[in-house]
Amino acid sequence: MGAIRVAVFCNDTDKFNQCIDAFLNDPCGGISNTLPNGQNGDMGRDQGHSGPMVGNLATACEVAWAQGVDLYGVLDNRLFKCSEYWSKYNLGEDVPWIDHGTCYGYYTSIG
Repeated sequence: MGAIRVAVFCNDTDKFNQCIDAFLNDPCGGISNTLPNGQNGDMGRDQGHSGPMVGNLATACEVAWAQGVDLYGVLDNRLFKCSEYWSKYNLGEDVPWIDHGTCYGYYTSIG
């Protein structure tokens, strides 16, 4: 999702729109790779990947917001749910698990 920053810096509308599409639809790292409970595809992989996924999605939302595009509200405020899920798990709280994965792995337990 770092490409969205470059697209804005270069004033490249086509690239910006491609980044928005990736945020919405990329099966490996976009918001579509999250579940309604807040899990993201890398939660079963490890926290070193799942945390940055949340951070990258948040960065994309903030850059888009500055350009007048609201990605925060996508999928019923899914980014908020992802942030809350990841934070709860990493604070030692119990979180529900649903078998899930990404385009490169499927996980049957939280990692």
